[in-house]
Parts: sequence; C-alpha cells; structure tokens
Amino acid sequence: MDEHRVDKLQVVGMLHFGLNAQLVRMWRAGSSVLIFKKEELWTLPEEFSPTGFGDLLKFLGVVWQMRGIMWSDAKIIGDINNHDNDESHSGRIKAKFAR
Repeated sequence: MDEHRVDKLQVVGMLHFGLNAQLVRMWRAGSSVLIFKKEELWTLPEEFSPTGFGDLLKFLGVVWQMRGIMWSDAKIIGDINNHDNDESHSGRIKAKFAR
C-alpha cells in the first residue's frame, strides 16, 4: 500500500449536543502517530436574526469543509483500490506467462 496516500486520509466527525456543534478531525502523521484536532465550537442560534444568520452561514461553511475532506478521502481510497487491483491483475498475468 502506498504510505504517502494513506498519510493524506483524514477521519472527520461532527460532535453535537443541543445547539452546540464541533468538527473533529484525525489524521496520521507517520507510521504510528495520530493527530486528533477539535475545531471551533459552534453555538447555533435558537431564533432567526441577521446576526444568527451570519453564524449559521459560517457553520454551513464548516460542514462544506467536512464534505470536501470526505470527497478527498473517497478519491484517495479509490486510487489506492485501483492501484492495488492493477498490481494484482498484472501479477496474475505475469504468473500466467511464467508457466
């Protein structure tokens, strides 16, 4: 497996409790070191107001960032799977011709 690609993977999650929410991320920094990071704690407004709407838009930006991380991970995993399949397929072809 390509260690460089694996190092790019991130695990993301959203902790929420009531109107409070927090994005958390974890990624690998080396072979056995994991970094866990909590992002800013967001408190969503109970009622609509111009100020609260701005906060809601910022929070939606965080959700969009989380979506981007997940899409990036999906692409990396797809690339790893395709690379592994190519290697196993070429290995079968080499073994077939070696007979």
